[in-house]
Amino acid sequence: MSYPYANGVVKALEPRLLDRTKTAKLARADKGAFLKGLSDVGYGRIVPGDTVETAIARELRDYHALLDGTTPDKRATDLFFLAEDAMNLKLLLKRRLFGAPAFDAAEADGAFLFPGLSRAILDDDFEELDPSVAAFLHGVVEAVAGTDAGSLSAAVDRAIYAQAFRSLGLLPDRALRTYLQAKVDFANVTAIFRMRRLGWKAERLAAVFVPGGRYALETLAQAFDAAPVDAARLLQDHYDEKVSRIVRDQTEKRSLSILESLFSELLLETAGEFRDDGFGIGPIIYYHLEKRREADLVRSLYARAEDRPAV
Repeated sequence: MSYPYANGVVKALEPRLLDRTKTAKLARADKGAFLKGLSDVGYGRIVPGDTVETAIARELRDYHALLDGTTPDKRATDLFFLAEDAMNLKLLLKRRLFGAPAFDAAEADGAFLFPGLSRAILDDDFEELDPSVAAFLHGVVEAVAGTDAGSLSAAVDRAIYAQAFRSLGLLPDRALRTYLQAKVDFANVTAIFRMRRLGWKAERLAAVFVPGGRYALETLAQAFDAAPVDAARLLQDHYDEKVSRIVRDQTEKRSLSILESLFSELLLETAGEFRDDGFGIGPIIYYHLEKRREADLVRSLYARAEDRPAV
């Protein structure tokens, strides 16, 4: 396989994504007709007994399998699936360390095999996993030992992205590096506002900071206690000042979900710079983000349908 071939496959799939017309049609479906609505607009493979979540999970698994079968370098595509592994690891480790509620559903498109991942974390049974994956997971478990619940997520992210950036050294792809750096930067900036909501002090920023992005810890620490306009000025050197504008407009009254949504859109825009690079991984990354956004859109539309009476 080659990137021109793999990117051609991805480009052929893009018209199947939910567009405005399909979204408008799906938005009119009530709860009882929602799965039929998904089928009517061509989303996934809907089978009897499905829930919306199982339909989404199957669609993400199918797309992951397609990428595994077409990518010229699975090591590269696995790197941007690591974000889904990070979420799975956080939930499993919170179950292991703090007795969090049982974890029944994994993200469908992580790079690590599931349920082997679950048995490794919850039961210390690593037999189903590749030795290199098992060694990495042992390292993650050791890294989070002794952490509190508030710091666990950052500890997992640091381990995941350290592995990603180590692997990236063998894969000199600018689109992939740009994507991973943006993921880290946007998470670090979001952490500032989350910490403020929790009443944490700036001194704790080092405990949740994830290295590898363009913004240094020192810069973010200065932005933590700064007024919005001053914080925006500190962060204006990258991403065409778009991060700066998001930070400038963020107030304590705006929800974190809005901030996360803005950064999701900016991540897609950042990846879009490489959308038409037929000889690199850029189009695949862009499609990956579109599929994730599409899944979130389906969940959002269904949530609205649940609140709407059947007609």
